Amino acid sequence: EKAFDLVSETLEAITVERGADEPIWGSMIKQAIKRRHPGFNERAHGFRSFNHLLLEAQKRGQLKLQADEKSGGYTVQTVD
Repeated sequence: EKAFDLVSETLEAITVERGADEPIWGSMIKQAIKRRHPGFNERAHGFRSFNHLLLEAQKRGQLKLQADEKSGGYTVQTVD
């Protein structure tokens, strides 16, 4: 549960900082979390990768993901 809170809080902060029109990558969220919480590791929260954590957060209605074919990552948006 704490992992989802960290993702949501960080996404909100980056959205405010960059503006709603700028794409926010999942990797940017992870980097920001690791700056604030250097010991953060998604595996400690039961996820194989950060993308799996993002996918579960989307299933719970906490954010929206858009797959990026080129990078294999996701852009992330807040839920309106």
